[in-house]
Amino acid sequence: MALYPERVGFDLYAGDGHWHGAAAHDAPINGAKRAVGHFYALELRHHTLRHLDLARGKKEHAMHLLKRQSIDALRQGAAKGRKVIDVWDKAELISAPGINGNSLGVSISLVWRKPI
Repeated sequence: MALYPERVGFDLYAGDGHWHGAAAHDAPINGAKRAVGHFYALELRHHTLRHLDLARGKKEHAMHLLKRQSIDALRQGAAKGRKVIDVWDKAELISAPGINGNSLGVSISLVWRKPI
């Protein structure tokens, strides 16, 4: 971040979800074991990783998680007046209806990337 002096007043986070198979000791739900989803945010200045929340349901999309979060949770403890940018990839957020970055004090950006 030191290479970009124009970002001095910003907190920048990269968010993503992670799913993994059920543990051997997990109880089946309706005869099937379910994958477990977690959503994380990586703070890009100090490279700290924060667990945002567990996914709800079979395959919850990050959009639902973001709508569920409070303004304070999305700002992740940033001081008043500090600008926050949350970056999520296209696979997580196709569009952001119902999320207005100006009213939340958080800018949510989409990153378009080619599949690997």
